[in-house]
This record gives sequence, structure tokens and C-alpha cells, in this order.
Amino acid sequence: MLRSCIIICTLIALWWPTILAAASPWVVFSVDSRPYREALEGFQDGFPGSTQSFVLASTPNQDHDLFERLARPECGVIVAMGSRALTTLRERLPQKPVVSVMTLAPSAEILSTPSITGVRLEASPEKTLTLLKQALPDARRIGIMTSQPTSNGFLTQARKAAAALNINLEVIAAPTIAAAIQHVTSLAASSDTLLVIPDHITAAPAVFETLLTISLQKRIPLFGLSALHARDGAIAAPIPDYHEIGLQAAGLAKRILAGTPPASIPWEYARGTGIAINLKSAKHLDLVIPVQTINNAVQVFR
Repeated sequence: MLRSCIIICTLIALWWPTILAAASPWVVFSVDSRPYREALEGFQDGFPGSTQSFVLASTPNQDHDLFERLARPECGVIVAMGSRALTTLRERLPQKPVVSVMTLAPSAEILSTPSITGVRLEASPEKTLTLLKQALPDARRIGIMTSQPTSNGFLTQARKAAAALNINLEVIAAPTIAAAIQHVTSLAASSDTLLVIPDHITAAPAVFETLLTISLQKRIPLFGLSALHARDGAIAAPIPDYHEIGLQAAGLAKRILAGTPPASIPWEYARGTGIAINLKSAKHLDLVIPVQTINNAVQVFR
């Protein structure tokens, strides 16, 4: 009996690395796009070996076979590219470990889901405020709206970073989109710069459009949340390095496949973030962006 147990244990010890190696990451795209492909290249650079990738069908019923395959043991972790893939995977495979990438400002529900960790598309609060000061050295009073003034993790870290940069954050609570739109004028009156932070209410398109209108009318610079905001008229905004995000995701996937539960792996902010500048808006606001900041910008809208 003892001899049989020793043999079984020896065989398990020999086979176990092979069993673990059989589990691999599978990548699911919301859509097929260049930024997602760049992130995938970064992931593959950080995770050499076999990586299967799929694009969600436009009609959910067409994905039945895909989700059957994703549920199998050989798929050890799923990398969800974009919010549509993330939401779909959370609904249809709630127990499957997921690494989220390329999703801007994930909701509190997503952030608290035990089976999901990931790399946020936005820069850290420290990096965001540093970039803001590089573009707008004279900024002192930064106006922010949030639907969660006491529980927004980005804002909590931003308060600490602001103190180190000698700037004040003027924060207004706005629990709804309607309230946020209503408070834009008063926020502008108490600030010399407006900042959009990750928040599903105050970063909504309708709120951004109102912020941009007041920014241009009152000649108060607006620092956006993404390069799309800079393209649409914000004076500047962070712009992520998609390849670097993929590398970060590979590190998280390795930890999950090594046995660490996603719930034990903190979400990460995007590393390697640069800045996008809108010189048209700067000219309208009679502001001069430092030459070095323009030269170092990843994207410049003229």
C-alpha cells in the first residue's frame, strides 16, 4: 500500500508541471482594432508561447461555441480586450479568471468582482497630475467632479499627489449626469483648470461636452481623461502605451496561472503613459504650452 502511494505521488510530481503548462491564456477582443492588436503584441512579448485570440461576434448567439471552449480547463485565464468583452465574460463565465485590459474607467462592480483583475487604461493619479503640470505649469486650483467623493480610489490617491505638486483640488460631488452638468459653471468659477477623472457619471460624454463648452467660453483649460478628449478640444490628456499595457497584462496572467487568485492581485494603472496636446485649444485659450512638453508629446492636434 505504501509503495503504491509513493509511486502515485512520484507520478503526480512528474506530471504536474505538464498539467500546469497545458493551461494557457486565451485573448478575447471586443472588436478587431489596431490598439487591441498592439496590446496583444505586448502581451505575447511578455508571455512567450501559445496564445489563442478571438473576436466576439456581433450577435451574442453566434458565440456559443467560443464560450464552450473558453470554459474548458486548457483555458487557464482569459484576457478581455475592451469593455464589451469584459462585460460579456463576466456575465457568461462568472467563475473564470479574467485579466481586463483596454477598458477605460471600469465600474465599481467590475473592480470588486473576485474573478477579475486587470490593467486600467487610464494613467495613475500621480502620473495624470504630473502630465497636467507639464502642460500647464501655472495650474494651482484643479476643479474635479465625482459621483463618489469618499470612495473614488483615483481621487483619494490624487489628493496625496496634489499636495506633493503644490496644487489644490476643488472637488464637487455630482451623483447623476444631470447634477454634473448643472455644477459645471460653479466648478469653473472656483478653479483655474478643469480635470476629468475616471468616473462613470462625471466622465460621461454629455458631461464632457458641457465641460468643454464652459472651458472654451470661460477660457479655462480642460485636461481630459483620454486622447479622444484632447482630439475633441481638451487642451491635453494622457495617452496610453498599448504595447506596455499588454506587457503588464502578461505579468498578471502569469501570476494567475501560477495559482494566485485574481482577487488577490490588485488592479494596475497603465504604465508608460504619455501626453496628447491640442494646440488649437491652447491658441483659443491664449495659453502657451511649454516647448519641451510639445516635443515630448505622443500626439499633437494642430
